[in-house]
Amino acid sequence: MGGLHYEPNGDEAFDRLRRQAESLSRNLGVDIGRTRTFATASPDDVAMSGGLVTVDDPAVLAEQMRAVRARESDLKVQRLLERAERAAGQDDYDSALDLVDEALELTRSSLSAWLLRGRCQIARGEFAEAAKTISVARQQAKDPQGIRLAAALAAECDRAELSAFAAELNQLIDRGLLDKAEQRIRDRLRDRPDHPILQQNLCVVLLLAGKLGEARATAEAGRFEKLLRVIAQRESEPQIEAARHALRRGNTRAALDLLDACAGAIGDSEHFLAIRSYAQERAAARGFRLIGRARRRADAEPIDDDTLQWLIEWLVQDELTVGMEALENEDYQGAQPYFEAAEAIDDRCNLVAFLHAVALFRSLFDQFEGQRTPTLDEAHDVLVEAERLAAQATGDPKVGAPSRDLAGTIRASLDTVREVRKQVARAEAVAACVATFNALVQRYERSPIRTIEQLNSARYSFRALARDVDRLSREGSSEAREVTALHELTQAIARIQQQLNRH
Repeated sequence: MGGLHYEPNGDEAFDRLRRQAESLSRNLGVDIGRTRTFATASPDDVAMSGGLVTVDDPAVLAEQMRAVRARESDLKVQRLLERAERAAGQDDYDSALDLVDEALELTRSSLSAWLLRGRCQIARGEFAEAAKTISVARQQAKDPQGIRLAAALAAECDRAELSAFAAELNQLIDRGLLDKAEQRIRDRLRDRPDHPILQQNLCVVLLLAGKLGEARATAEAGRFEKLLRVIAQRESEPQIEAARHALRRGNTRAALDLLDACAGAIGDSEHFLAIRSYAQERAAARGFRLIGRARRRADAEPIDDDTLQWLIEWLVQDELTVGMEALENEDYQGAQPYFEAAEAIDDRCNLVAFLHAVALFRSLFDQFEGQRTPTLDEAHDVLVEAERLAAQATGDPKVGAPSRDLAGTIRASLDTVREVRKQVARAEAVAACVATFNALVQRYERSPIRTIEQLNSARYSFRALARDVDRLSREGSSEAREVTALHELTQAIARIQQQLNRH
């Protein structure tokens, strides 16, 4: 009797998996540039005020001024002002002013000329000159309508000047020059110490500079209720941040105590109520009794999913930041511990689930493309976990679409791994049959059969081996080497069984 030779080769299966991994990895586009943050005071929240709102619509004001002009007794002055009005309507304020000045050379008592002159100067940003012109117009106003028009134009001049000043302040704020912005406002306040818009702008700059005490004093003096609410939120930020750290540690009781301490100041804030509801929900999930708190504050509302997502992202922002930086640097292995730490705090965050799935998938196929090839069982387990994480985020309005793409990519990889596992398992089964056959042959070559018990044992062993080989043959195979090995094995077993039956 002679032995057979068959050695399964898994390299081809792994090569196929590597090729697919490379293709899938290239085709997977991942955008990780999105995260939500907890709102804090910013220039957008507390913008510079452009001035007091007046009841006079600019178009209505212009129409009323035209009506005054129509009553001019001097026909030449009236025509000059009509031409000036048309030039101003085309934003040609230089020509308009020339025509107005020509009219004023004819008569210095024309109210409509002084009003139009003031309008043109306001449009050119010449607010000091416009204020002087409007002062003359007020002196020329003899009836209630003229007095009201001059007052309305003065209010428009004030509004336009403050709007331009607010734009200047916003530019300083955008450049981080808060001290300079504060000084510019204080310089203006020396001339107009009680101006509410300037006081409000000062309060905004003090707030953005973190000078909360001065900002509060200014807001209280001016009764700026909206700014007082923003200041209260900023003053409560240390307690809110301490509550965040308590929630990260799972200490919901400490978090609720900290939130209760600032409830009087910001208890009506949407963000505060959401954080407190989250803390109560986590406490209830841990089985803590909150009867006393529920009796004192019954404002804990169910948290909608979008709010829940930004709350968890706010809680785990430390881990998210580092993990996302690692992903952007293609350190997929290094990113995973941070996402795992975030999930340990709260595993319901869709963004974390998506990014963790990306890190697992890319890390796995980096290994396939590198020196260290993972086992099929390792690859299978990683892909199963990555698919679970990606599936968690498929319904998210922000990362749902890339999560669905990723989940489909992972499923394709899983199908390949499972197919390769079957191929390898079958190849190993064929190799095991060949090894068993060779072991039996060597055994009976070394110790020839001499007794009926040895004969029956040999018949039983080869009969069991024949059943295994027949099962593998009937399952079919696309691998020519397996088909050949099974065919040769079937023939070799049949020859030995014939020899055993002749004994």
